[in-house]
Amino acid sequence: MSFNELYDYTFVPKRTVKDRELSFNAIGLYSVMCSYAPGGIYSLRIITNDRGIDEDTAKQLIKELVDYGYLRCFKYKNKDGSGEQTKYVLTAYYYPYICHSRSFIWELK
Repeated sequence: MSFNELYDYTFVPKRTVKDRELSFNAIGLYSVMCSYAPGGIYSLRIITNDRGIDEDTAKQLIKELVDYGYLRCFKYKNKDGSGEQTKYVLTAYYYPYICHSRSFIWELK
C-alpha cells in the first residue's frame, strides 16, 4: 500500500508548485494526477468527471504539462497496426523513498 493510500495525502514536488512557468491550473491538474494511485491506467474522462472541467480545458493543461516536461508522451501503434495510442507518464515526482513507483499511465484520447 502506498503512502497516499495509507494516509490519504498527496505529495506534490515543491519544484512543480513553485514553477512560475506553469499556470495555476496546470499545477492543479498535476496535483490531481499525483493523487491517483501509482501504476494505474487513467483516462481523460476521469480527469474531466473528477474535476468538473471540459475536455478542451483538460487537453490544454495536459499540453502545458507536456511542454514543460511534467508529463512525457509516448505513442504506440496497435498490435494489429490499426491506429495509434497515446500514453502519458508523470515524470517530475521526487519522492522515491515514500512512493517508489510513480509511473502513471494516462490514456488521454
